[in-house]
Amino acid sequence: MPRLAAGSGFRIRVPKDGSPPRVGLVREGPRCRCLRRGPLTFIVYGDVIGREGPLASEEVLQRYVAAGSACVDDLDGAFALVALHSDERTVLVATDRLNGLKCFVEETADAFHVVSSLRFLPRRSRSFDRVAMVSFLSNAAVYGGRTVFEDVRVLARASLHVVSHRGVSSSTYHAFRFDGAASRRHPTDLRDELRHVLLAAVARRCVGADEVYLSLSGGNDSTALLGCLTHLGHEGVRCFSYAELPNATGSDAAVALRVAATAGVEHRVLPAFDGDLDRFLDRNVELGECRANLCLEIDAWDRLRNEVPRNALVLTGDSWFGWSRDDELPTAAAVLAAVPIFDSGMLRSSGGLFDLGEACASFDDERHRLISEASHANPHDTRDYLVLDQRLCHLLLPWRELFPGLLVRNPFLDREVLEFVTRLPLSYRLGERLFKETVYDICPELFGIERASYAGDPWGKVIIGSRSTVEAELRAASAIDRWVSPQGGLELLASLVDSRAFDKTGRAGSLGVQTLARNGTHGHFPRPAFVSPFQLLLRILTLRRFAGLQSPDRCCWAKRTPNRRHHRRSGAPAGGMGPTPSDCHVPATDRAKVAAPRSAMAAAHAYMVL
Repeated sequence: MPRLAAGSGFRIRVPKDGSPPRVGLVREGPRCRCLRRGPLTFIVYGDVIGREGPLASEEVLQRYVAAGSACVDDLDGAFALVALHSDERTVLVATDRLNGLKCFVEETADAFHVVSSLRFLPRRSRSFDRVAMVSFLSNAAVYGGRTVFEDVRVLARASLHVVSHRGVSSSTYHAFRFDGAASRRHPTDLRDELRHVLLAAVARRCVGADEVYLSLSGGNDSTALLGCLTHLGHEGVRCFSYAELPNATGSDAAVALRVAATAGVEHRVLPAFDGDLDRFLDRNVELGECRANLCLEIDAWDRLRNEVPRNALVLTGDSWFGWSRDDELPTAAAVLAAVPIFDSGMLRSSGGLFDLGEACASFDDERHRLISEASHANPHDTRDYLVLDQRLCHLLLPWRELFPGLLVRNPFLDREVLEFVTRLPLSYRLGERLFKETVYDICPELFGIERASYAGDPWGKVIIGSRSTVEAELRAASAIDRWVSPQGGLELLASLVDSRAFDKTGRAGSLGVQTLARNGTHGHFPRPAFVSPFQLLLRILTLRRFAGLQSPDRCCWAKRTPNRRHHRRSGAPAGGMGPTPSDCHVPATDRAKVAAPRSAMAAAHAYMVL
């Protein structure tokens, strides 16, 4: 079972002078292959699923040769495809329907560059994108196709992108449409079809898998996924949960344990956090690149990657079956809050902590542009479209992409599942009505167990227990000091320590906000309680740690400062991010030509495969 190797990916350079483009791999792996057939150079990056199951790279190439770019509409999974004909001056890049694997484009003075990771951008000076910073701080994700670097953008999902010396021309090959086409069908028929579609999606993604691991929570989606696996007769399914408070009544882990026991499958709980905040920040920066939401369970996923067999498949219950609530959405602001994509109000009302006034206004304008472009006759359809177009690919899916060494699949995001749900009338999507009715019928014994009431959030105790690490990070000079006040961060930390703004279980949330307000420190944290002050502080620390890997005035990958402890890990050399020179895909005869040591970005640049 192929995995995405650490540091694997591709880089494309299309010169503006019309000279031949260069396409190649930074590092080849089982899920990052460069194939050649005659004048065609073809890269298959990621995990491609066909109607019968996963496709080998050679099968994808055959489909492209036979049908050209039209073959992409029949493909599923998380992938990017690259095609270059030696007699042409353009490169084709195809993205999957949900941008499960993202590509990035940048224009420089002499060329257009497309890369599969921000680490593979050409080494040069870059400025931070302050609007992206606002999005990250407010939402834990960068929305609207931006990245933390100015002028580096995400290629749109479900599109064919042609890169030439003039720029990038894009066309969409698939769009989600909510047409209510199934509104006249009988509910029993709809439940039967959804049942068939769900089971087929799970079966497709398990083809060829020797061992299946399931990320099991106390919610509906992963429980339904376990029910589908047991219904299909998959033996030896191993479930795992990650938890901060595994023994707390009603927690995700506690409910998952009961669900697994009822299904008769193995279950274990992995500690979500190992206690090392410094390493936690390092790993989030190295893998997340400040384009993914903060992964609070990153230690659990690291442990899982080191323990599961190389041929194992990991399934997650990421899904979209409508909105779990049925509230009215009378305004555009209500629609955005229901996605949710929050505005910059939290930052604007935080006293002197942030100096991002113009960027906040620009981000709020972009939120309105997003909802304008996504507008449907029914506001609930607009909300669901924004979940598919923005929230899934920017908030929920990035960490499925960013964990090298693990093959992670999302059966409930199968193309046939999503197409079926978009045809449903709104009444079946509200409250996930049809989905719940269907999966309750597949595995009623699993849904007889009360769902989890909370996942746990002990970050108050974590941050206060790691106060010295947090203070050191806030006191170190940073390129973002002009926009995020280090003194304001220290005052926020001090007020949190003084107020002990978390409840007796260690969870931080509205209690923390109320406590800060009572203590007169609400100038540093506003009244809206959609993010705890501790998680806001974690986002600030992540941005600062990311900025610490850049040069003082401009953004480009640089070595870690020598006075900060750094852990060596596979694919991440001590001097920076990305693959080591020996890991880069290059003929052995050429390796001696490259001097060492050098930064990861310089190494990646030197080993471009032409």
